[in-house]
Amino acid sequence: MTAENPAPNPSTGARTNPDADDFWTQAKSTLDQFDANVGHRVTELLEANNRYQQEARDARAALKGGYQDRVHSFMLACFGADIAADGMERNHRFLEESLELVQALGCTASEAHQLVDYVFGRPIGEPNQEAGGVAVTLAALCNAHKIDMDIAGETELTRCWSKIDKIRAKQAAKPKHGPLPEASANRLTEGDIGRLWREHGGRQHGPHVETHYITEKGFWNFVSALKTRIRDRGEA
Repeated sequence: MTAENPAPNPSTGARTNPDADDFWTQAKSTLDQFDANVGHRVTELLEANNRYQQEARDARAALKGGYQDRVHSFMLACFGADIAADGMERNHRFLEESLELVQALGCTASEAHQLVDYVFGRPIGEPNQEAGGVAVTLAALCNAHKIDMDIAGETELTRCWSKIDKIRAKQAAKPKHGPLPEASANRLTEGDIGRLWREHGGRQHGPHVETHYITEKGFWNFVSALKTRIRDRGEA
């Protein structure tokens, strides 16, 4: 401490320099004012947050229900209660849309097949927990790819309402059984052809055609079966 700003007397706490007393009084006043300003700012922020939360609640109320409820309303209007409540159909359509999303973002068919084998080789999960996982990972995916999932969802629901007749017609044209949509129902897949090849004695020891082997009789039986399958698919 200097002579201009001496330390307090240890026994009384009093200062012997009047100018120093004025300095500490002003400092305390400044700190008190700072605390008051901070407290006022915190109050303003809390009030603004409360207003934001109320506006969000009002906006959701104006939409006449949450997003899940409004999707349900669309499903009832478009398909009726039976199709809307068909859990297996919803499984297939959700899986289809999920695959289309990751395909659009660069996922390959090979990666998807590997994950199918991985998931179906594990114990079955609990539906509510898995649904929560879907919600979290979808939000994380949208963040990574700069997609606003709320805007994307609202835009798609609006688009669905605008083409409800086309969606109904597509649903009516779907095959009655199986997971595939109508556009793919009559197409032979590589898996279908591979099964026919093996059923008639065909073997494959590598990815190239010279590594494929089948007897002459087996080959012509394979060709005949393939023609029959193509004809049947065309008549389906």
